[in-house]
Amino acid sequence: DFQRLLSASFHPEGERDAMSEVLTHLDNARRQVRSTPAFVPVTPERLRDVTGKEWVRFIRSSSTSREVNEWAQPIYVTSGVEINTLVLARRRGE
Repeated sequence: DFQRLLSASFHPEGERDAMSEVLTHLDNARRQVRSTPAFVPVTPERLRDVTGKEWVRFIRSSSTSREVNEWAQPIYVTSGVEINTLVLARRRGE
């Protein structure tokens, strides 16, 4: 329900039906998969090892509307399949 409310809050009317269908498919897929979240310990040494299963590379980024004009943006790279979760919360009923 929270996903549907969130989706409805920023999708134009015409896109809501399509998004509702996508969310229904996601709900069905989620019910079929049983997984347990796992936390992977991260160390700078391990993330520099490009021969490992996962590592971090950096790209040069720039913007005229951020706190700084240029920075090195870390990009997480993996050779495996992962499922990531975005944690959301309701604040004052929203």
